[in-house]
Amino acid sequence: MIYIYPYGNFGKSIEKCLKLFNLQYDIIDDSNNKISLNHTNIDSKNDIVLICIAKNPNQIIDKLNLKGNFNHIDGVLYCLDILKTEFKFDKPNHSYEDILAELFGITNCLDQNSTSRSEFVKFFNQYGNFINNYYKNKFKNIKIWGGIDVSFSNMKHLYKIPSILEQNGLNLIYIFQTKYYKEDPNKKFIIILNYYLWHFLDFLPNILSSANMKVSNNTKLYFIEHAYCTPRVLPIISDNPKQELNGYLLKNKNNINLIGNKQDYEICEKIYNSIIVKAGYPSIDKNLENYSNDCKKEWVMIAFVDDAIDENSAFNLAKVLLENGYKVIARVHPAFKENMKKLYSISNLNFIFDGSSSPIESFKNSFTVITNHSSLAHTYPLTTLRKAILFMPNSILDKEIYGKTFFDENLHLKATNFDEILLNLKELEAKKDDLYEQEKIRSYRNNEVYNLGHSSEFIANFILEKLKEK
Repeated sequence: MIYIYPYGNFGKSIEKCLKLFNLQYDIIDDSNNKISLNHTNIDSKNDIVLICIAKNPNQIIDKLNLKGNFNHIDGVLYCLDILKTEFKFDKPNHSYEDILAELFGITNCLDQNSTSRSEFVKFFNQYGNFINNYYKNKFKNIKIWGGIDVSFSNMKHLYKIPSILEQNGLNLIYIFQTKYYKEDPNKKFIIILNYYLWHFLDFLPNILSSANMKVSNNTKLYFIEHAYCTPRVLPIISDNPKQELNGYLLKNKNNINLIGNKQDYEICEKIYNSIIVKAGYPSIDKNLENYSNDCKKEWVMIAFVDDAIDENSAFNLAKVLLENGYKVIARVHPAFKENMKKLYSISNLNFIFDGSSSPIESFKNSFTVITNHSSLAHTYPLTTLRKAILFMPNSILDKEIYGKTFFDENLHLKATNFDEILLNLKELEAKKDDLYEQEKIRSYRNNEVYNLGHSSEFIANFILEKLKEK
């Protein structure tokens, strides 16, 4: 038997690899007495323990040795040995797309946790260089503008930009991470590669992406924020937001940062040497093209950044809303779904779990959203012209960077507890059809968001003009 020990985030990454390799395993988790090390019977001859911790593995090894003389190995190196047998570098004419797609889950979770291991780095340098040469040879006779990142939200944040570039005669290579490339056969040129290996691709002049990943020094990265107001989120999620923003904007030698709105631009222009463009936010344009105001606004939407609220809190909030007579649309992490289903017993007709890929239908039917530092806190009011309720402690709501906060009085009401949420809901429900309130948000939106309604066209034209400079 193979054992994963300990079973933290790192151990869960190794678990994904073992599943992909179809290997049987068990878990040792000292936080659960039933499956703790003390209650696990390990066969010293036939079993192997994978040490799955990024820092201070000796502490775990010492603990294991106190129990007995057991076979153990670094979990990453164990998976790496199997990976080496799966991936061969000796088939120059072989089509590698399928195997690259299958290996994505392994390489992705290992690469995030293992950059300090010299054996791992050596293999991945070989792996990355091989993939670069494979695709460089494959596209050597094609004049390529660059790569388009498909995998991040299925290009939602890029919207019409790729199609406009293709209409202007540019050859684009679509960069997938997984086997889903098979579901989109219309993409003429493709690459299968996870984000953490992009920097090996030295033959792409440009990449357009909403993931700000490290790329080759030969590549210009056109970066569109996937979160509407990333700079203003940083004080909430980082202890040093200014330093974080500096690294974010200057991540690559040739980053061109396409900024969506005035407040973010005013923050980003504080960073010396960053290239920033007043571009707009294509995802909002997509929302506006699909949104209509012809539905009754009878529902309250709840949507949270997954790691910032626990399952019980989300459940209890929805329960309180239902008990107070509100109809609830829950757009939360799929892992919460089974627990959330219990709410159907309170009111089968007044609760919906929204697991769809787009929130637009929920936007149409609701008069507000209760959220935290999710992008929906801004994109909901900017789309629907109705304020959102930010459910966070004041200590977080007041965090700022260069004088600006995630909270925006033009778009939000504050709530730090359930009672404040209920008071805000009464106010917003009374104003849900107030044209004056909607016009105030519309006026703010038109002044705040760059190139509203035509940001895809602006960005595509900006890229085309850059080509003329060469």
